[in-house]
Amino acid sequence: MCIRDRYLFKGMALNFFGKKDEAIRYYDKAIELNPNNPLAYKSKGIALKKLGCEAKALKCYNKSIELNPNDADTYKRSAKPVSYTHLRAHETSLHLVCRLLLEK
Repeated sequence: MCIRDRYLFKGMALNFFGKKDEAIRYYDKAIELNPNNPLAYKSKGIALKKLGCEAKALKCYNKSIELNPNDADTYKRSAKPVSYTHLRAHETSLHLVCRLLLEK
């Protein structure tokens, strides 16, 4: 396991045990060492969301999606900060995400 992965996995462990602020510092270091790792951005976004920093979390999710556009879970997570008042009567949250992505 390379050093950059150790920072990512340490951050994940800290996040699991509720140490979100410390986890974010490890995710930042993992991102510094490998800025093309979508899992590091996604994991940081998860921690930020749990801390109530939805705008920062969304930026991390968007970067993760940019690096790995095939990760459906990150799309799902990025939809959570979106207001559900935007849903049309027949839509699910996944439909909303797809519609909003296509409108850009």
